[in-house]
Amino acid sequence: MRQLKGLYIEDDPSNVTVLQARLEKFNDICIEGLEEFPQKPGEFYQIIVERQIDFLIIDHELDKQKVLYKGSDALREIRKQDNTIYAILLTNYTLEEYKDELGAYDFQLTKKEMKDPGKVNEIVQKVRRACELRCDNKVLAEMEQRNREKEELIKELKQITGMD
Repeated sequence: MRQLKGLYIEDDPSNVTVLQARLEKFNDICIEGLEEFPQKPGEFYQIIVERQIDFLIIDHELDKQKVLYKGSDALREIRKQDNTIYAILLTNYTLEEYKDELGAYDFQLTKKEMKDPGKVNEIVQKVRRACELRCDNKVLAEMEQRNREKEELIKELKQITGMD
């Protein structure tokens, strides 16, 4: 299995470094951060494609980057292009403060919880499973598309030969 690559949309580079260190013991998963954020949240998707990102970890507040959007805004724009990408909300604030936005995320936790090695293991397992399912779903979708194309071809051949 190839290494799964995550993008940590986090405005504090030290938090990215800490999470990278916590994930170091896992050979099949890594996380990247961004030095500079795009001015518009819709520009994140191009970064995801260019870097071949498999999953997201997103901080809610991005004010240290001097952008006019929040993590949930970035996720909303990303999901317009890819609604299957696995996304985790990781924040310093209590999750009660984000009730309205939690539905957009696949999993939520506080940065304090990430100090627990068991929680890190849980996150890694969830990411692995989500990425595996995403890959399986992509293969199934391609197979369904091929089947539709074959059925159309058979239908056309029947019409041509007068067998309908």
